[in-house]
Amino acid sequence: MELKKILEKYPLIEKIENYKNDDSEELTIKIKEGTTEIPKEYFYQLQEDPELGWSRIVEIILPNSVKVINDFSFYQCSHLINCRLPEELDTLDKHAFMNTRLENVTFPKKITNMGINCFINSILGNVTIRGIKSIPYATFAASTIENITIEEGIETIGERAFNDTKINGEMTLPSSLKQLDELAFLDADINELVLPEGLEEAKLGSLNFKRINKLTIPKSLTKIEDYAFVSFTHPFSLPVMKEIVIYLSKNGENLIKLIEQFMEKINQSTEENIPKIEVIITEKNLTPEAEEVLKQAQAVYPNIIVKDETETKTTAIR
Repeated sequence: MELKKILEKYPLIEKIENYKNDDSEELTIKIKEGTTEIPKEYFYQLQEDPELGWSRIVEIILPNSVKVINDFSFYQCSHLINCRLPEELDTLDKHAFMNTRLENVTFPKKITNMGINCFINSILGNVTIRGIKSIPYATFAASTIENITIEEGIETIGERAFNDTKINGEMTLPSSLKQLDELAFLDADINELVLPEGLEEAKLGSLNFKRINKLTIPKSLTKIEDYAFVSFTHPFSLPVMKEIVIYLSKNGENLIKLIEQFMEKINQSTEENIPKIEVIITEKNLTPEAEEVLKQAQAVYPNIIVKDETETKTTAIR
């Protein structure tokens, strides 16, 4: 098909660069200025169009006038590495960028509506999330991300948002984060994660990682559901964690939940990958409840260190 006829078939496209009709080109596509909405499956249909043959869409240039990206718009554009989200974008619908390879993803500040599974099964470079209040269901599930920053204003990481996600570099969470929904980080592979002070609730399976070297738990995290840290489907399996740093909450609620869940698995398992727990005390006068929890933890957990920052001394237990 001639380029002119392709442009007639896809009227939102202003031009296609590198198109030579020889089935081997890496294409850059520019969308017309003034376009406000990308229709459902638009680039999926284009990429799958037999007239493009084996040509690959590697870059799509969207004008800032685009406010809505509909369902599956870029689905299966598996060679797409460059597509900047427009500044005026306010709606990103479900599965929009599923199975892409974007080198940089920066959410515009005006985005307020986001569907499920938007970047599922993708390979992404640097990701910056802002604008929205909650990261929806399975947004980055089964994806690989180089680095990710979640900016201030995001309050909830939704169900399965990072299910089976591998993060190679750094993940930064905001102090505005209040809640981790069910299975938020189920089977995620992360080097280190610092949960921010201000986080209040972790639901079932939300911190059940596949692998994590170091997890830091704030003292504000006191609402911890059963099986938040460990698997409820594999009774003899411990998560692969090397170190947990936990800032002791006022009455020790976060520590007792952590110890209860880990000890249940330790007592059922023959595995030796028991993580080291470092308990940080920041309150000069512990409540009787916190003192009792700390005493119980020291008595039963095989690999625990208590660090009293109010006296700058460290006590190793066993």
